[in-house]
Amino acid sequence: MTMRYGDGEDCQLIATQAVSGTTPIVSRVVDMRDFDDIGLQLITTGTVAGTWLIEASNDFVAAMNGNAYGSISNGTSPVGTFTDCTAFFTKAAAGTAIANPSGAATAQYAKPLHGIRCRALRITFTPSAGAGNVTCLGNAHCWGG
Repeated sequence: MTMRYGDGEDCQLIATQAVSGTTPIVSRVVDMRDFDDIGLQLITTGTVAGTWLIEASNDFVAAMNGNAYGSISNGTSPVGTFTDCTAFFTKAAAGTAIANPSGAATAQYAKPLHGIRCRALRITFTPSAGAGNVTCLGNAHCWGG
């Protein structure tokens, strides 16, 4: 079993960030091509209210890899289509849907119902009210060689 996205800064998909108004906070894109599963720790502090969004893509291409799926490197902006897969993730202990914070501090561990197969994953938190911080930590696994 190989593990990545689990040590130090590497696991910070959204490093602790203060909420400012209602501007969405978007994680870095997680390259899932070599992984079968991922666990997420979703944390808010203070009186933050808002919505978590988890999205998957099979056509995301990072800027260093070109600007179209399968293209060669040309250093342009990243491209890709992301699809909402939030409902595919549940709180691990309870097996229930991820809770969106409604004005109180929250910490929840979420994982896909089954292994997830996608090229890329990203997480967005969109605040609607309150003040505090938001953090998302991730750990991805490959069960084979």
